[in-house]
Amino acid sequence: MKDMKFNEKVKELARIRDEEGYIAESKKERKNNSRILLEYNCPIIMITEKHWEACTIETELFEHVLDADVEVTHRAAKGDSICKFLIKEKNGFL
Repeated sequence: MKDMKFNEKVKELARIRDEEGYIAESKKERKNNSRILLEYNCPIIMITEKHWEACTIETELFEHVLDADVEVTHRAAKGDSICKFLIKEKNGFL
């Protein structure tokens, strides 16, 4: 992903997560010039419900791989129907 543009990185992450069973997709957020990553399934839900660290590490990994700020707005482990990540490029440009 190193040579990809920001939008391409988020789409690629969604593709990889989809292959891993998360049923993931990425969308453009119109309000604040960022991207959204949606995961409709959590294959590790039983782990995350007991060990919140798994979710924290996942978010940190996304930030590192995408070189972005990632805000988690919804978590299946907390009872939401999806996991939703608001992703904003660190320099603020798409």
